[in-house]
Amino acid sequence: MRTFPSPESSGEIVLDWLHDEGWTVAHSLRNGEWVIEAARSSQRISTTGTTLEEAWYRATEQARLCK
Repeated sequence: MRTFPSPESSGEIVLDWLHDEGWTVAHSLRNGEWVIEAARSSQRISTTGTTLEEAWYRATEQARLCK
């Protein structure tokens, strides 16, 4: 397993980490906020951020708690 992404990690690194951990992810812009929704088996996470990078990082934090 790779190192957990940091807040400074690019979106590509974060997305790769989530995929490597088995998450299927989607993002969208809703009412000026980025929304990340992800699923792995029966687990679900959803988070938001003012920037896409912030939302992706928050998703990794939630995903890490699902281990």
